[in-house]
Amino acid sequence: MVKQYSRQIAVWFVPISLLLLYSCGKPKPADTSLSLDNYLDLGLPDPENVWGFDQFNQAFSTLTRLKIDSPFALPLKTSARSGMIYDRMVSIDNLSFLQDTSISLSTKAHTVKNFLRVYSDLMNLYTNVLMEKQYYHREIIGVHLFGLEVSEKMLTLADRINQSNSPEDVALQSGYASIQGIYYSVLQNLLEAQKNTELYMPEDLELLSDRIKSSITTNQGFIGKESAEGMVLAMKEITELLPSGQIKGNYEQLIVLLEKIENNKSKAESFVN
Repeated sequence: MVKQYSRQIAVWFVPISLLLLYSCGKPKPADTSLSLDNYLDLGLPDPENVWGFDQFNQAFSTLTRLKIDSPFALPLKTSARSGMIYDRMVSIDNLSFLQDTSISLSTKAHTVKNFLRVYSDLMNLYTNVLMEKQYYHREIIGVHLFGLEVSEKMLTLADRINQSNSPEDVALQSGYASIQGIYYSVLQNLLEAQKNTELYMPEDLELLSDRIKSSITTNQGFIGKESAEGMVLAMKEITELLPSGQIKGNYEQLIVLLEKIENNKSKAESFVN
């Protein structure tokens, strides 16, 4: 009984001074996340297993309740105590059903789109809308990158559906443009985060720019003229904020690539007209 009561105290008590400390712009305090056993006792699914929607709903319900009483007790990206739980939540392995050849493309499409909600729910979970500087800034970058991976998977799947002659797939082909729009929107979210250089760690911002560069380079064939124009504007704004370095270099290279995409699309439109 004493052990159980002590565990409850460890879970639910977080000094208000921690909140005041971080809201004043001081460095993040020591790891205040819980142990795996604590999370499991609260009802979190086992992070050893792939999570489907039932597990994510269970996790969000558990962690949302925890956040209300203990805002600094959520799983952390690099924590020895809770890192495996965070890694499970943002793991692309949760989308391993996309590799299952026994599942139709249309079923995969209807299933994978729900992971956009998972991305949104993770952002809501780790964001405090009342604070400009976010306590979970490292975790937020990781969630953004998870969202990018989800949108990339959706884009690849949409392309396969577009090339299919199956009637159930043909019925979905009209949604191809909306999938491209989702990919563009996620990239714009990441670029918006990239602008806030004072809110994130330099290594996280470098990772963000590397991942954006890799994604756009790989998926450039899916990017339309207007999307390219919008990203060029955002990237020029970013480069104006930065000194020379890896991040600025990444975006300068992407600007050249995207402007080439713009020109090629314009020429193609002129040829058609």
